Amino acid sequence: MAVFDHPEYDGHEKLVWFNPPGTRLRGIIAIHTRFFNRFLGRRTSLGGTRVWAYRDDDEAERDALRLSKGMTYKAALAGVPFGGAKAVIIADPDAEKPQFWLSYAEVVDSLNGRFITAEDMNVHVEQINIMRRETRWVCGASVGGSGDPSPMTAWGVFNAITTSARHVFGSSSLAGKRAAVQGMCGGVGRRVTERLLRAGAYVIGSEIKFRSENSAERESAECILGELTAINPVRLEVLRDPWDIYGQEADFFVPCAGGAVLNETTISLLRCRIVAGSANNQLDTPYDRGRAHSGFLRMDARRRQSRQGVRPHDADRRHAPRHSCPLGK
Repeated sequence: MAVFDHPEYDGHEKLVWFNPPGTRLRGIIAIHTRFFNRFLGRRTSLGGTRVWAYRDDDEAERDALRLSKGMTYKAALAGVPFGGAKAVIIADPDAEKPQFWLSYAEVVDSLNGRFITAEDMNVHVEQINIMRRETRWVCGASVGGSGDPSPMTAWGVFNAITTSARHVFGSSSLAGKRAAVQGMCGGVGRRVTERLLRAGAYVIGSEIKFRSENSAERESAECILGELTAINPVRLEVLRDPWDIYGQEADFFVPCAGGAVLNETTISLLRCRIVAGSANNQLDTPYDRGRAHSGFLRMDARRRQSRQGVRPHDADRRHAPRHSCPLGK
């Protein structure tokens, strides 16, 4: 399919397909919009980089187009002077090697500041630190940056949940409430689950990594599960089949994994009053908007963050003028 005819194409400014010679690095950078940043003296965009085992190139392209458009709206809601962009990398065993990320840093650097990236799904502070050696156009590094963004995102999700509870149930208390968390062992999901347990909620969780073919991923997920269980084993239930999360009777459905999880099939399975999670582009198609609004309340956690006065990458901007840039020194 020609990209200009793609249903997710929305006048994107730039799409970059990359596969540097001599590497197994393959991916797409999609720049939806750019905004003039006075601190940087150029029009630029901001968006994370994710690594995923896409079925094919078409699926990767669709994800990049959708996610970059979503970043435009997030930047606008947060009031930061950046356009929206996103990068997706097709998962490969070489992604464990530093050279893989140095090669990707060179790709980002070749855009000369048109695209600034950070952590996203399966990309962590360690990878950003490696990239920082080759390019300044990253944020979220452990030195001179904000570090891991997951704790702040989880805080935003938790506030979205308590605010929704107050709106629907008349109280922000989560004691005795039931939450179905999708992606309970991810960077954000584990922290949301921890906050919910400590707030007195009963958590039903699922995690696709329990079934991963990668033994390191399975072991990491089991380790995180052990930490969560130690908080309160009585109020934590684990589903080994990820699909079962949709049919759970709960007050909240908390998607903290991949996007496009709310579609004609899954929406009909939900048995909750509120959807509040960190997953990007939760609706699979525009037609799912009506289905989603007909039965329950959806709360965008990042919108809740902006209302609370918390802006993305605030820690990165503590040495820069307000509304400038998220890069460290």
